[in-house]
Amino acid sequence: MVDLNGESRRASQDLSGFDSAGLQRPTSIESGVSGGSENEELLHGSQTGLAQTAWASVQTAGKKRGSSPYRRKNTLDTDTDSITVAATQQSQGSSQFTSTTVSNLWNSLIRKESIWDTLQPQEDDDVPEEFAEKSASGLTICAMSAWYEFRHNAKCFFSHPVIVFASLAVFALVCGVGMWAITGQKDAVVQERQNTAAFVATETAGYFASEFKKAFLPLYSLREAVHHSGYFDHLATEIGRYPNRLLKVNATIPGGLANVRNVTGICDNPELLAKWDNLVDTVNKEQDLNGMVFRYRMAPKNVFCLDSKGGNAMVDNGVDTSNSEHPFWSMVATDLFIKRWEGLHVFGPFISPKGETFCTHLSIWTNKDNRGDWVDAEGGLSMTNMLDDHINVHGTEVQNAWGFVMNYLDWAEMKKRSKMEERFSNVAMDFELNRQEHDVDPEMPGPRVRKAL
Repeated sequence: MVDLNGESRRASQDLSGFDSAGLQRPTSIESGVSGGSENEELLHGSQTGLAQTAWASVQTAGKKRGSSPYRRKNTLDTDTDSITVAATQQSQGSSQFTSTTVSNLWNSLIRKESIWDTLQPQEDDDVPEEFAEKSASGLTICAMSAWYEFRHNAKCFFSHPVIVFASLAVFALVCGVGMWAITGQKDAVVQERQNTAAFVATETAGYFASEFKKAFLPLYSLREAVHHSGYFDHLATEIGRYPNRLLKVNATIPGGLANVRNVTGICDNPELLAKWDNLVDTVNKEQDLNGMVFRYRMAPKNVFCLDSKGGNAMVDNGVDTSNSEHPFWSMVATDLFIKRWEGLHVFGPFISPKGETFCTHLSIWTNKDNRGDWVDAEGGLSMTNMLDDHINVHGTEVQNAWGFVMNYLDWAEMKKRSKMEERFSNVAMDFELNRQEHDVDPEMPGPRVRKAL
């Protein structure tokens, strides 16, 4: 039996280069195996061939492939080699064969292109020669990338135009569907907002209609008091026809010039004023109009006689609306008695010392045929009695006209009570409140405001 430890150590020394490269040293198994001289030579030859093969691989892998920084990656198909250390042991007429196989790490590293590429960039034949031996700047890389992208896209466009047209068709379809959806959503939102605005506006308008009706009811009550109470029957007769009791001609009053009658001794009767004050106070409280309707006036023979401001009864200024050139009062008298205005005659809003104000007028007619009163005591026609039953309204004789009553409404207070701003703010909307003045001549001068916000 021959000791093989010496040959194993020699093979180990020949493979010492593997240790320095971090490789696994092939190991001899079954040291101390007996054998003849042929076995020793076989083992020695195998180990020597192993060492030579390993170092040849190291030298081949270590060669440089060029110095240019522009390299194209190539695939190296190298089969994995194996280093086999074989030792034949023969003892007592039997033989044992043991082998240890280790992967050739050099060939494995050669196959892993990313490792070598970082160390040895491969040459790219498409790179111009002037850039082959120097590093490219960032601007150059960006410019070349943009050029390559443009060239690639242009090539695709001309080679496959169907891609462009298909993309445009899909884009147009998507845009069309999107615009249709957006338009539908917009129309739905607009319709919803319009419905909400119409509902709130109708509700607010209903409130104003109700409040105006309440504000006008006292005028009808005053008219009925004139007809049936008997408190005011004598006023028209005592004031008489123009120019009876004329005090001033073309006196200056707010808004123009007016003729003024002397109503002292007629309209300042304390008993008459007390009845007037009680009547106005009653109708105002019944309709809950205190603070909103702030003034009432009575004009027998269309001459202002009785006034009530803030609950205080007093004598009025005696302006004759039927025989004055004042633009506003002339318009009121003409509408009420010559044009025979039906219902309430409303004007405003206009600016008064109280602020935004509406004024409302209601004509009073005797509603009876007074021709029997035109006969005098002797049975003849009395011109005095007949003329007393008429009012001269700007040159037109109007029969059975007694006069009119009017009141003033605080428009700002009505809007405040309506909570109009709160109604619209609850639905995130603004509003504009308008009145179409179909009942007033737009050419007529006078203090009025067509819009109120």
